[in-house]
Amino acid sequence: MHQALRRIGALRFAIIYIILASVVGVLLDWRVFHVDPEAYFEKRQFLDEALLISITTVALFLLLRTLISEQRLEQAEHRETQLAYEQLFRAHTHPMWLIDKGTREILDVNDAAVSRYGWSREEFLGMKADDLQYPQKLGETDAHFRSFLDNSPSHQAAKRHRDRSGNPFWVEITTHQVNFNNKAMLLVTGVDISVQVEAARSARKALKHLEDAEKLGRFGAWEWHPGSSYMNISRGLARLLHVPYDRAKIPIQVAIDRVMPEDRKISKAAVEQCLQTGAAEATFRGKLPNGEIRYYREIFHRQAYNGQEYVLTGSIIDETDQLSYTHQLEQQQADLKTLLTNLPAPVVLHQPGPNGHLVMANPAFYCMLGIPAGEEQSISTLEDVGAGTEHRQLLKELIDNTAPQSATSRKQEVLLRRRNGSVFRVHIHCTRVSLADRNLIQLVIHDIDDEILLREQLRQANSNLSKLNSKTLKVLEQERALISRELHDDIGQLLIAVKTNTRSLFRKWPSKEPKPGEVELISDILEELVDKVRDRSLMLRPPQLDELGLKHAISWELRRVLGSSDIDSHFKDRVSVEKLPAEPSLTAFRIFQEAMTNAVRHANPEQINVTLETDNNHLLIRIEDDGKGFDLDENQNGLGLANMRERANLVAGTLRVQSEPGAGTRIEASLPLTGTHSVSH
Repeated sequence: MHQALRRIGALRFAIIYIILASVVGVLLDWRVFHVDPEAYFEKRQFLDEALLISITTVALFLLLRTLISEQRLEQAEHRETQLAYEQLFRAHTHPMWLIDKGTREILDVNDAAVSRYGWSREEFLGMKADDLQYPQKLGETDAHFRSFLDNSPSHQAAKRHRDRSGNPFWVEITTHQVNFNNKAMLLVTGVDISVQVEAARSARKALKHLEDAEKLGRFGAWEWHPGSSYMNISRGLARLLHVPYDRAKIPIQVAIDRVMPEDRKISKAAVEQCLQTGAAEATFRGKLPNGEIRYYREIFHRQAYNGQEYVLTGSIIDETDQLSYTHQLEQQQADLKTLLTNLPAPVVLHQPGPNGHLVMANPAFYCMLGIPAGEEQSISTLEDVGAGTEHRQLLKELIDNTAPQSATSRKQEVLLRRRNGSVFRVHIHCTRVSLADRNLIQLVIHDIDDEILLREQLRQANSNLSKLNSKTLKVLEQERALISRELHDDIGQLLIAVKTNTRSLFRKWPSKEPKPGEVELISDILEELVDKVRDRSLMLRPPQLDELGLKHAISWELRRVLGSSDIDSHFKDRVSVEKLPAEPSLTAFRIFQEAMTNAVRHANPEQINVTLETDNNHLLIRIEDDGKGFDLDENQNGLGLANMRERANLVAGTLRVQSEPGAGTRIEASLPLTGTHSVSH
């Protein structure tokens, strides 16, 4: 009875029961009416009332009982269902949420989600499902959740979420549309698949690296089941054989056709050897569709398949370029050996390290040591030819301490011993080189005994030349002083006498007779000649230098040279010494004359500044102009600059020149006040 009520429902049962009772009442009325019509009307009202009360009472009793029982049953089942749901939801090992389908608000969350994502349950209940998505592009979040709102009862997809710290991770989302408390919701389950995604990504990356390696290394792989007419190939092998890679499987005859006919026996023998021994290797030539011949090396392996059958795998490497490179390398090594052999300078290739030894040396090395042909093996290391323990140790350190791949080489001077016992000094230039994958030390040896002798001879020659220049300048200054005095005292006086007598003769000329025109011309020429002789005398040796000193001589020379020009001049005298020595004064004046003459002739300046100053030990003279300047590199060996440097060097001084095109010129000489060479006046 209870099961029937649960199936049809309490209300339906009460209605059916009342209908049945009414039918029974009608049938009873009909029976009474036909059997005893007179008694029918007397008994009808009583029966009707009794029947109605009975039916109503029974129906209400059954209905109320059924309703109360069904309500209690439903409440119990609801409590059991709710408890089971909560236990399953809370205890589920994967994150789960209940999400409002319309607003995407999170309505409930389990402990696994709190643990994995880092938000508390209270924080989750104030969030939307969109907040879990790791946004990478604008609109990606909407596209992610829009797929959850379709009409399908469930949905599954891999998405990228983030935790509370913002760290992204991949989850596999499964959604089910549920109706809870008469409200449409989404039950969402998330499974962390970050490991699987990274594994798949790593696999794709490894496959990409393999394809790149095949492309760069020019090799490919294949797999063949004995008896099959097809073989599986990689993309790299398809590239090597020039076959389309629309399918990973090609007829084995296609691969055989690529092998040169005369080399097919080699490949067949390698296959048979692999079937017997498990591994084999072969080299062969292949012909591409364009007619190009390539050289290949193939490695075979036999592997078990399904526990009973065998499968052959292998890789093919294109060695054409490598063989060509090896041939070129061998040719380069042969050329290098020929070059080293023919070099006139001794050259040695040495192996560094504890087991270091002499790898190769050219004939010039053995000739330098006096070792005859055929006895080269008597020298195993370069240390053997060092003169004494100290120099053998220097050679060992030179070879072992040369840094690998060093940008700069090492240099060392050592003493070597010839076969006859004589000792000589050499200069060794040491560099680490790589030849045929071997790290070697290259030593270039230069005999510097003759060079040292020549260097000493050159030093002596320079010293003698310096002394000669000093004597030459001394004689030159003496000759200038003598010529200056002769011009001023002798020739000047004679010219003045001629000029005076000529004027006296002009005054005695008869007034009635006209004077010839040549008379005036002669007078002018004599006047000009006297001035020029005086100027030449002063230029050769200005008396102000000897009588008044350097600063007065410089002032006089500035007025004499620049007096009639538009060039402005400034002279600063900062000399703190009462009387300057004659030697640096004369040198400074000559440098000043040369610098000013060059400026007036070539620089076209508007201003010349001269500074003269001293300290306790030096006399400093500086000549500056604002002329057009010059390029020092192009005029380094000019006669004027060389003359000034030579004069400064002869008194142990220094000369510095600064100039650039368009930036003027600055010449500065520093001359010692004591301890200089003697230059006579």
